[in-house]
Amino acid sequence: MKAARRRMQSLGMQKKFLLGTAILLILICMLCAYLAYLLQRSLLQETAYKKSEIVMAAVDANRAYVREILRPKMYDILGMHEFVLEAMSTSYTSRAVMERFNAQLPEYQYRRVALNARNRASEANPLEREMIDRFRLNPGLTEWQGIISYEKREHFVRFKPVYFRESCMHCHGSPDEAPAAL
Repeated sequence: MKAARRRMQSLGMQKKFLLGTAILLILICMLCAYLAYLLQRSLLQETAYKKSEIVMAAVDANRAYVREILRPKMYDILGMHEFVLEAMSTSYTSRAVMERFNAQLPEYQYRRVALNARNRASEANPLEREMIDRFRLNPGLTEWQGIISYEKREHFVRFKPVYFRESCMHCHGSPDEAPAAL
């Protein structure tokens, strides 16, 4: 009788030990899975950021070429009051180049937007408006990037504010003073 009782107690203790071990193992596995998830998400975000650097550098290079080389040459040829949108507008050319880029790589999207934009295609959507407000409230903020849920999917996004230079105001300033072609 005593032997049977001891065996029953021993089985009960074994069950408790095995149950405790199983719970501990499950918790450790969940912790490891969560840490692996955080690491993979961080690596994914870093990779996406590096790829966005390449895209942004290409866009900036196109814009700089138009602004620094092509536009001044066109003004020399045509005069200061003439304007060829397709060759002299950095906004137009960057949008046209990126439309062709998106045809090849549709997972990338580049938008240059504004509030109350003259071109409806450049009007900021609600997310972009939120980011414009964030940059206005934090003038020292030079960029924002992260993974967000948008249109029922997660996306890596990167926002950089663009500030007009004095030379930009010739076209982007008062509509009455802008070139007639605009």
